[in-house]
Amino acid sequence: MKTAVTLLLLPLICCLHQCAAAPIGPCALQGSCCHNVMKSGDEKAIPAKKVKIITTTPSCCTIEALLVTTVLDKMFCVAPDSTWAKKVGKHLELQANQTSKHGGPKPGV
Repeated sequence: MKTAVTLLLLPLICCLHQCAAAPIGPCALQGSCCHNVMKSGDEKAIPAKKVKIITTTPSCCTIEALLVTTVLDKMFCVAPDSTWAKKVGKHLELQANQTSKHGGPKPGV
């Protein structure tokens, strides 16, 4: 009887060990996936001047969104088709291009 129980529990223990030893992927990292997205128009409450970077969530996340990070490292989830986020993203891209062309930020900016 003890042998039968051991033989039944051994595969379960091995399976649990394998699951616990799985590598950590990008979706396992806290803050990389969005659980809810701001309603259209609400993202305008984030001052564009305070946005540091806009990235997309990893493909393994259940909700597709844009992750907006401010200069104070606060993160907001915005709809991927947000016109506000697209405008701010283009502005950030232009700033990065100007900085790299001129070797640094412009005086007074």
